[in-house]
Amino acid sequence: MNTGLDSFADPANITVLYPFAGTEVPLAIIGFILWMAWHVVTAREENRQWDELDRDDVGGPPAA
Repeated sequence: MNTGLDSFADPANITVLYPFAGTEVPLAIIGFILWMAWHVVTAREENRQWDELDRDDVGGPPAA
């Protein structure tokens, strides 16, 4: 794999050396949105499971 640099004599002319330069902010925003969506989906699923257990009264203390 070649970076395209022949000489490091003039560092002012060296631009970015990695792919997808300039996409850091949009990718970070997308990552944050996906992370928050994961929390929402997980919380809803856990609440649904707790409601189901509460309805079935599974594992709770015996009724008086």
